[in-house]
Order: sequence, then C-alpha cells, then structure tokens
Amino acid sequence: MLTLSAMVGALMRPNGRARASPAMLTRGYQGDPYAALGLEEGASAASIRAAFRMQAKVLHPDISDDPTSAAKFCALCAAVEALQSGGAFAKVSKAANVDVPQGLCDDERVRWLISKNKVLLFMRGTKQKPLCDDSASMVATLSWVAFDTDTHFTAVNVAVDAPLGEAALRAAGMAVLPLCFIDGTLVGSSDEVDVLYESGELMRAFGGEMLVRSMRRDG
Repeated sequence: MLTLSAMVGALMRPNGRARASPAMLTRGYQGDPYAALGLEEGASAASIRAAFRMQAKVLHPDISDDPTSAAKFCALCAAVEALQSGGAFAKVSKAANVDVPQGLCDDERVRWLISKNKVLLFMRGTKQKPLCDDSASMVATLSWVAFDTDTHFTAVNVAVDAPLGEAALRAAGMAVLPLCFIDGTLVGSSDEVDVLYESGELMRAFGGEMLVRSMRRDG
C-alpha cells in the first residue's frame, strides 16, 4: 500500500522518473485549494490528508503515464501547502524560534538557533523560494514529514547572512549547504536526510513513531 511519505519521496528525489525543480515546488498556488482536493471549505486536517492520498495515488509520476503528471502532482502539493496555514493545521508543535539575542557572535548565533529549534535547516533561500536544487529537495522532504507529524521545522536563509552560513558549516564540520539539525544533533546534508527518510528514522525524529509503525505494517 502506498503511503504519503513514499509517494512524495519518489518525486522529490532523483530515484523516480521525475524530479521536482525549485520552481515546481514553490510555485504559488492559484485557485481554490479546497476545490483542487475535491473538498468543501473548512474541511478537517484528516480529510485534507485523506483527499491528498487519494489523488496522489493517481497523479504521482511514478504511477501515472501522463507526461504532465509531475506538474499536476506539484500543483496538488501546492494546494495542500496553501491549506496548511489555515485553521485545520493551526496546532503546530515547536514553532520557529529565530529571534536571536543581540550581541552574539556568529558561532554563538548558530549554537543558539540549534538549541532553540527542534528541526533546523540552514539553506540557501527560503522555504517558498529555495535557491538551489539541494535546498529545494531538503525543504520538500522536511515539509512532508512535518505535514505527516504536525511538527514545524525552522529554515534559516544563509544566502542573506553569509557569516551565519560559514559558522553553520564550521559547527557541522562540513563544506556544503544545506544542513539539517534535529534535537541539537547534526543530521547532515540532503543525501543524509534522504537516507533517514527512506529508513523511517526521519519520521521518528520528528515524533512520528506511530506513523512509522503504520507505514511498515502497510508496506
């Protein structure tokens, strides 16, 4: 049985027939997102998830022979993302904490951000407009695990703060962005996040232990 995580993951990374580009992932949704999902306005989060899964089983490019399926699937994802800011998804744990105290050096700012955010991504660009493929891929993966677990992840745009980006690389002992930290521990770059995603460990790290068990039963 296909799960939400499995369907989204195949599109967002290069192991499927299609890969979503930053533009496809962040294109602003036009129209009524409820109508796109076949729902009435004000539908619950559970109904939104169920509607997404139903349509994704048809539209996912690893399943559909339609050459435009990748674009249609991304439009479906955009509709769900547009709804996530509404009341159905209002209760989100671990909200972003990026108000760094004044007077800290760059290394101290990084340590403060890591300690104050459960899931933290140092990236180039924003969630809405990532500036590189790896940042777009990381945002996509983290976004959908966050979606499944009702957990927030914080993204910090180091493209507008180069010293912070350099400090993040020093803290991680790595040379390439984006970088993800969970519960104060370095997870790594896009490749490492993909490995955790495939194993179910990323879902568990977000607090989705029951979802991991359900996915394994359904698989």
